[in-house]
Amino acid sequence: TTTEAYVDMSDSFCVEAWVKWDDTGHSGNMGMICSQYEYDSGNNGRMLFGSQSDNLVVRINGGTVELETSSSSITTGTWYHTAWTFDGTTHRLFLDGILKDSCTTSDISVVYTGTETEIGGQSTLGGYQINGKISNFRVVQGDAVYTEDFNIPTAGILTNITGTGLLCCQSSSSVTAATVGSLTSAGDPTVFTDDKTLPINKS
Repeated sequence: TTTEAYVDMSDSFCVEAWVKWDDTGHSGNMGMICSQYEYDSGNNGRMLFGSQSDNLVVRINGGTVELETSSSSITTGTWYHTAWTFDGTTHRLFLDGILKDSCTTSDISVVYTGTETEIGGQSTLGGYQINGKISNFRVVQGDAVYTEDFNIPTAGILTNITGTGLLCCQSSSSVTAATVGSLTSAGDPTVFTDDKTLPINKS
């Protein structure tokens, strides 16, 4: 969990990570990449980015799916580069560098304003924990970074680019280590050192 780098939907941003799911989740228990939640009676504080029934999705407020990559677009046991970006007008969802879906601010009527980001789960809702691995998680504020199809980074780890508020999940020894920003740990996350299939580790 971090309070230093949250997704501020009133400005452009990019949220990205490498993810490998062991279970791709369903609508009642998503395989969460990251989430933000601030309760109110209208459910206007939900921001969920993760997997749902073999589909990469973004859900805003009362559980509505606003962006999705289409059914059966992700499978277990495979590393994927995931990115959700916003340029101030258009939200975009990318999978392995390919633009899969987009919508405008008129499609997302409520701007989420919470200030705490959780990686790999959503404790307030209960459950929603990822069953899998997350690597190179980055939040960039003030820049969408990706607005069209792009070549995914295969030769090195994600770096501290301009606007980076959080860069983590790069350590083989600590779940709370961060290159930019800071984290606190909850639940029982573990680091991994033996997964040789991560694309960015390939020569």
